Amino acid sequence: MTIYEKIEQLYAKKPEPSSENTELLAAMLEELHAIKEHLASQTSNTQPRKASPEFMNFVKQFRQLMMANTFENIYPEVIFEGRYVGVDYQGYLYDKKTQMRLNMNDATALYKMMYTEHQKTGNYAKEKIYYTIKKHTA
Repeated sequence: MTIYEKIEQLYAKKPEPSSENTELLAAMLEELHAIKEHLASQTSNTQPRKASPEFMNFVKQFRQLMMANTFENIYPEVIFEGRYVGVDYQGYLYDKKTQMRLNMNDATALYKMMYTEHQKTGNYAKEKIYYTIKKHTA
């Protein structure tokens, strides 16, 4: 019997609060039941994040390609949904105009768009994705 089943079993019996100890136990039981319900709602709302090793390798290569070269004043960017997107020093995508990092959904959408294009071309050559990547000099 799991801890959750034990909590449910105890919660179903609900002792009558006749003394100090049973009042405390009833309050603890009520709190445990609330925690159990909260945990159950959390686990049912999450989706597993699965990404293929090929996709993760692509993201790694894409980040390396997009890293700035300050010695040569090269700052790559991708135009995505009207925004100029670059990669910061920690490898995160950010909007160059607002200097704010992209949220998880936008970053994932950009990676998926680039990965789809990568799959169409069959290789990962810089020349194949230059149509969206521009090198700007400072």
